[in-house]
Amino acid sequence: MRLDESHSWRAKTCILAAVSPFRSGGRTSRYVRAQVVLFSYNFGNFRGEISRYRKQTQKFSCAYDRFFFTDLVDVARPLADDGWILSKVSADDVPVEALPRVIIPRDVSDGWKLTKYFKFGHIPRALRSYEYTLHVDFSAFANNPNRYIVPEFAHLSRFLRLHKSTELVLWKHGQRSFAFQEWKATVGYRLEKVPNIRGFARSVGRRFGCAAVSKVPLFELGVFMRKNNNTPVLNHMFVNTFRTLIAYGLKRDQNVLPFAMMYHLNMTKGNWVLQCPKEAKLPNHERGMMGGCGAPVFPSVSTRSSNASHHGCGHLGLTP
Repeated sequence: MRLDESHSWRAKTCILAAVSPFRSGGRTSRYVRAQVVLFSYNFGNFRGEISRYRKQTQKFSCAYDRFFFTDLVDVARPLADDGWILSKVSADDVPVEALPRVIIPRDVSDGWKLTKYFKFGHIPRALRSYEYTLHVDFSAFANNPNRYIVPEFAHLSRFLRLHKSTELVLWKHGQRSFAFQEWKATVGYRLEKVPNIRGFARSVGRRFGCAAVSKVPLFELGVFMRKNNNTPVLNHMFVNTFRTLIAYGLKRDQNVLPFAMMYHLNMTKGNWVLQCPKEAKLPNHERGMMGGCGAPVFPSVSTRSSNASHHGCGHLGLTP
């Protein structure tokens, strides 16, 4: 990845933001890196979101060091003026070795593969000195159609100090409870092709069984927090998600990540993944910020479930 010059100064609104409790030695200098970094990206000005950036859309974001990765640095100059650190990325920055051997073709935007590579395929070098990364979909800083909310820095920091073994924090989906419901919804919205999602359903049905597949929880993946270093299982889980999307010709990561999670959580011990209710993100002290979080509930299965189906999971409603 080739980096553009960093624009590390902050706008006045960000200088006045609350000081991070993670900053070392109690110093407030903006050159001392916080342990939680906010990270977003957009390639090709997808949906015109870079052009529609609004400074005050996410008022709690200014407390974080904020990195933005894009192939259109000139278009993103207003972000630099607002204190973001810009990193220039080339369109061919997805290494061939990161891709699966077998790929089902799918019509996607030019920057789709690069987007998923930055979301799941690797941790950008510029972020690795931070302990945690807060991923925020860039639509949250434009028109924000999904009403994503950046967690208040002080609350997230306190939460992480209390849950030091946590490697991944997710939030519940705002509309649906189970992953198979998202399959049906994305097919209905023509965001996924029926043959492709059925192929994936057959695969996980054979591995886990249809009964288990129907109970896999769904998460909102526009905003999540992950630990950056010494997390081999989490890294593998994310890379598997990236490769599976491409291998099965799928577009929506919500349709895949929960199954990678189920596989890896059944293979490991400990509660290193936490799920929070959607309202726990709201910047409202009365709502108990980051409260009500716990380990997500997955069906307990082996990788060779005796309940596995060799005919797909037809009862989940994925008809051609």
